Amino acid sequence: MAGESVVAISARLGVVAGLCLRGARVADVGADHGRLAEYLVLQGIARSVICTDLNDAPARKARARVAYLDGRTEVRQGDGLAPIRPGEVDVVCIAGMSGRLMADILDRGLPVLAEVARVVLQPLCHERALREWLAANSWRLIGEETAEERGRQYDTLVAAHGDGRAPYTGNDVDTLLEMGPFLSTRPTDAFQRKWNGKLRHLREVAAGRARAGDGVGAAVADGRIAMIEGVLSREGRAPAPQA
Repeated sequence: MAGESVVAISARLGVVAGLCLRGARVADVGADHGRLAEYLVLQGIARSVICTDLNDAPARKARARVAYLDGRTEVRQGDGLAPIRPGEVDVVCIAGMSGRLMADILDRGLPVLAEVARVVLQPLCHERALREWLAANSWRLIGEETAEERGRQYDTLVAAHGDGRAPYTGNDVDTLLEMGPFLSTRPTDAFQRKWNGKLRHLREVAAGRARAGDGVGAAVADGRIAMIEGVLSREGRAPAPQA
């Protein structure tokens, strides 16, 4: 039963929590079970948390979980940032959905974001689309971490208002958008595991396209393979050998 004590949280959500501003008012968008909100409050990281979820069942689940927190959390049912008024929160956290959906939520929540100091974003996929949205909308990426849980790796992005294009300099803009300007220049073991996994998949794709006579598709896959191998080799981390 929940109480004012230590709260278990998944490894990936632990990374999200660690990137929040201490003492901030936080929005947890797509809160689902409400564990992140509960953790942020009990650990003294957040002053308060507003949870939002589009669907009724997760919203009821979150309300049940955080009901004992004496008004420091609130659950509002609605789509993305729509239930939140400008000026109510300092940090927006979104995890557990695609980068494209996150970009759409952010795009529809611009009035709220205008008064937010930081966004912490942990997409399940389509990380590039999210980086592109941040860069185009004056949100400067200020940090990235790779969370790892049950053999899967998750890019976690932190951004603040500023020059969104600043992290993407030189001739490797395409690589930086794809693999992350911070993650690719300071790679961790988790980063290597993630991209070696993608290499294996892309090699299978390239071989399949070639067998099918799809030269264009094979060339696209080969280009991505070369990009990933280049980053891993540059950082002294040999790519996984071909099978």
